[in-house]
Amino acid sequence: MVLGNLDAVGVLQSGSEERLKAEIRRQVAAGRCNNSRFILSLGSPVTPATPIERVRLYCDLGHELGTD
Repeated sequence: MVLGNLDAVGVLQSGSEERLKAEIRRQVAAGRCNNSRFILSLGSPVTPATPIERVRLYCDLGHELGTD
């Protein structure tokens, strides 16, 4: 099993939507190289400065891109 390591500050909190999408795509592709035994996750906790909308977007994109 492989656990993802998305940057909670530089990508989730402060990155553009396109950067977030690109990073999720990159991690999903890496997971597929591991027979799809992969958990998309952050490298550290969600910061208090991260808007809840960004967390929802992260979850939605992970679901959408992970099932392509």
